[in-house]
Amino acid sequence: MKARVKWTEARRFIWGSGSGHRAIIDASATPQGETRFGPSPMEMLLTGMCGRTVSGVIARKS
Repeated sequence: MKARVKWTEARRFIWGSGSGHRAIIDASATPQGETRFGPSPMEMLLTGMCGRTVSGVIARKS
């Protein structure tokens, strides 16, 4: 399994997986109402943990 992160600008990064999926990670502190270009690093971490937990639960029930 491989993953890469490329710094694009300020506090924004592009994450890529070995399977070809990509996502923007936006670590910038934006004021209320401004558009972010992607999830924060913490949101990416929590989403990954949730995905792994759910896949483990499904595997046990199958």
